[in-house]
Amino acid sequence: MGFTHAELSAEFLKGWGLPAEIWKTIENYLDPLNAGDFIRDACVLHIAGKIAGSIEPCATHEFDFNEIEPNIKPGVFDYLNVSASQVQNCIDDAVMQVFGLLAIIKPGATTIF
Repeated sequence: MGFTHAELSAEFLKGWGLPAEIWKTIENYLDPLNAGDFIRDACVLHIAGKIAGSIEPCATHEFDFNEIEPNIKPGVFDYLNVSASQVQNCIDDAVMQVFGLLAIIKPGATTIF
């Protein structure tokens, strides 16, 4: 159709009057190093989106960061001054937090893990 989901989302957010730092970050997260004044936020969102798109609900399989690392735009880790292992540590923490939240919402649901 000639536009990405990021561009469409940004247009909705702009139309709703949200601040430019929000819609411009979303508009550029697929190509974050070209986000102008919002490069840092777009890079963070870029990595977060790749991670979120790669993790199945409830961690039904072993997560392998190497599956998504090649899909992250070159230069994003360097711009943020982070390594793949640091991001992997964040993923591990997030998965544990999900299990904690799930245990609160539905006690016993995580006993099979």
